[in-house]
Amino acid sequence: MPDYCLIEFELALQPLHLGGMAGIENAARHGNYSLIVIDTIRRALPGKDFTKDGALFDEILGRLQTLAGQNRTAMLARLRS
Repeated sequence: MPDYCLIEFELALQPLHLGGMAGIENAARHGNYSLIVIDTIRRALPGKDFTKDGALFDEILGRLQTLAGQNRTAMLARLRS
């Protein structure tokens, strides 16, 4: 990896459905990032089941997709650890 690549880790976000999405939105809009990785989407939505709570996952992933397009930021949300 080139020396000019800056990598930052945020390990203490709130669950995305309980306010943590604001942190992602702020990073995308003001952080000058070209890539944001959410590892994993299940950990970002604790207590939620991908199958049973599919509508919530769809909503969050849709918001991430829109945010990425609006800010020219790549978003990678891993499903499994």
